[in-house]
Amino acid sequence: MSTLHPADVLRQLATEFHHRKQENKEKAGHHSQQRRHHEKELEELQTDFESILQRWVDNEPEREAWRAHFYHFEPVPAGPELEQPPLFRGRSSSGGVLEICKAPGPAYEIILDGTPVRRTSEAPGLTERRIDRMRFEETEFEEVFDAPEEAQAPLADFYDGPRGAAPWEYSRSLFSDGLIDANFGLTERGQRWLDTRRQGREGGVQVWL
Repeated sequence: MSTLHPADVLRQLATEFHHRKQENKEKAGHHSQQRRHHEKELEELQTDFESILQRWVDNEPEREAWRAHFYHFEPVPAGPELEQPPLFRGRSSSGGVLEICKAPGPAYEIILDGTPVRRTSEAPGLTERRIDRMRFEETEFEEVFDAPEEAQAPLADFYDGPRGAAPWEYSRSLFSDGLIDANFGLTERGQRWLDTRRQGREGGVQVWL
């Protein structure tokens, strides 16, 4: 249920690259066609890595640290520093804000008005289906999407219209609102956002925490 974080993608690509390089060494004497196939796989991993790096890592020293890890097996860098996006964000009639975020390990953090109030190992009942209301401690919260409309509109056009280039210029605000993952894919929350935008809130499910 957690949102694919750019740092996770960079680590996964590096791990796969290291694995493929080791395979190439072990199969150095194999047929040239097989070697070319493995070399092509390495090139694709490098392209994917550089693409994620350019889109999510802003400063050059941090990019170089990631390249050192990717190409030369140096330690994994700490960044990019991006807050854990919400799996759910809702607002009550009185203006209170409830968020559910992924916590370290197999756990979830429930945050009320910016303060963590509960950590649970039980996955909340969130799906791609529209949520009409989330009920927590006798209070109902309507799911809200706070990314600026100037970011939401191009995202909706990208998924509803002819599939052109993804609006990467808005990736930070869309990721922070939990709508997209590191590869610009819609999260479960993003799918709920898109369905709500298309159809309104009528017919959504109710969830109790």
